[in-house]
Amino acid sequence: MRLTSLKRYACGSALLLLLAFTSTSGCGRTSAPTRATASPPAPIARPQLARHFGYAVGGKAVASGQAILHLDPGVDIATFAGAHHLTVLSSIPFGNETCHLVSSEDDPSSVALPAALQNESGVDWVLHNTMVWAPEGDQEPMATDDGDGWRTAQNYTAQEAVYNLMLSNAHGMATGSGVRVAILDTGLDPSCPIFTTGGPVELGLSYVSDFPLPYEGETQDGLDSDHDGYKDEACGHGTHVAGIVRLAAPDARIIAIQVLDDDGWGTSWGVSQGIVEAVENHSAQVINLSLGLLEDNPLIRGRVEWAIAQGVIVVASAGNRASRVPQYPAAWPGVISVTSVDGNRLATFANTHSTVAVSAPGVDVVSAIPGKLNHGAYAVASGGSAAAPWVSACAALMLEYSPGLGPADVVNFMKLGSTDISAANPGVTGMGVGRINLFNALRSIEWELEF
Repeated sequence: MRLTSLKRYACGSALLLLLAFTSTSGCGRTSAPTRATASPPAPIARPQLARHFGYAVGGKAVASGQAILHLDPGVDIATFAGAHHLTVLSSIPFGNETCHLVSSEDDPSSVALPAALQNESGVDWVLHNTMVWAPEGDQEPMATDDGDGWRTAQNYTAQEAVYNLMLSNAHGMATGSGVRVAILDTGLDPSCPIFTTGGPVELGLSYVSDFPLPYEGETQDGLDSDHDGYKDEACGHGTHVAGIVRLAAPDARIIAIQVLDDDGWGTSWGVSQGIVEAVENHSAQVINLSLGLLEDNPLIRGRVEWAIAQGVIVVASAGNRASRVPQYPAAWPGVISVTSVDGNRLATFANTHSTVAVSAPGVDVVSAIPGKLNHGAYAVASGGSAAAPWVSACAALMLEYSPGLGPADVVNFMKLGSTDISAANPGVTGMGVGRINLFNALRSIEWELEF
C-alpha cells in the first residue's frame, strides 16, 4: 500500500496542538531555602510544543511523522519498509525481539502513520512515538540563582538529608564501589569537581532528536524553543540528579545517558533506547529514571520489565502533581517508586499512590550544576527528581555490600530499614513504608546474613 493518502487516516481535518501537556515528573523549580517557597508551581498551559514534536493524538503528545513498529516473526524490515515507502530511522534489538522507528517517505510530517500501518499484513503492533517530559518545561532553569545565592561544597556535603539518611554511618559499611548506576536524563557535565574524584563516570550516547551525534552534554542555547516563556528549562537537571548519587554513593560508577534535552523533552523511543544501552553496553545494575508520563506506555514498559528480569534495579520518581494519579514508569510492577518528603513531612507537591515503595528527601536538595555555565558549582532544587537518586544510591550501597541481591531483595531490605514517619503525616496514605535510611538498609542486610 502506498502511503500517499495518509491524511485520510487523521481524526478530523487537522490535528490540534496540545495545549496542556499532562506528563510531569522529576525536579521542580529551583527554590530558596525557606520551606514556604519549595513547592514547584502547577504546570501552565502550553500554546505550542517543542520543535517538530507536539501533535495531539488521543490526548497524548507525539513525534510527528513517526511510528514505532514491531513486525510478525519472519517479516523482514527492509522488505516491509520498501513495500510501504518507509524510512527506518532506528532499531532496538533486545533478546529475540526487535522494534523499529520508521517514518513515511510519502508524507514525512503526518501524525497518522501508525493508523495507516496498524492493519497492514506483517504488523504485530504499531505505536506513536509519545513524548516523555520533565516539569522544568514549565519552570525556570535549574542552573539559575534562586535569589539566595549559589550553594557551596559545604552546603552540599552538610545538607539535612546527609544526616536524616545517616550517610556517614552507611559509608562505614559501603560506598557503592564497583556498582554501575545509569542515569537516564539530560546528561551531565563531567568537569564538575564532584565527578573528577570518587567513582568513574561513563558518558553514553544521546537519544535526543536535537543531538543525533554521540554525547554532547547539556546545553544552554538561550532559546525559548517550546514557546512557554522559559528558556533551557531542564539544563542542569541530569547533573543535579547525578550529583545526588555521587554524594550518597561516592564510589559508584555513574553512567550518564541523555534521553532528555535542555528543555526537558524526550520520547518513548529515546528512553527505551537508553534503557537498552544502559544494560547491554554498560552492564548497569541500577537505572535511575527521574522522568515520567501519565499514560501506560507499552514500549518503555517492555524495556523496564526486560531490565528487571535481568536483575537490574529500576528506580523512578512518583511525580510532582500533588496527585494520586499513577505516574509511569514509577507505577509499573518491579520498579521502586519514590515520593518526596520535606524532612519528616510529605512534600506539598509530592504524588502519592499505592505503588509508592519509599519516600526520600525532595525539598531544597543541594547538588551540582554544570560548571561550564559559569554560574557556580551547586544549587538547590525540589521535586521527585531529587528524591529518586537517593534511592538509586541506596541500592548501589546495598549491591556492594551484598552483590547477590535481586530487585525484590533490594526493595525489601530498603523498606525494612526505612524510618517510620507516619506520625508526622496523619491520615496520609500512598507514600510508602517510610523515609529511606541508607545505614539501616545495610544493617537490615547484615542482620539477615547473621541470622
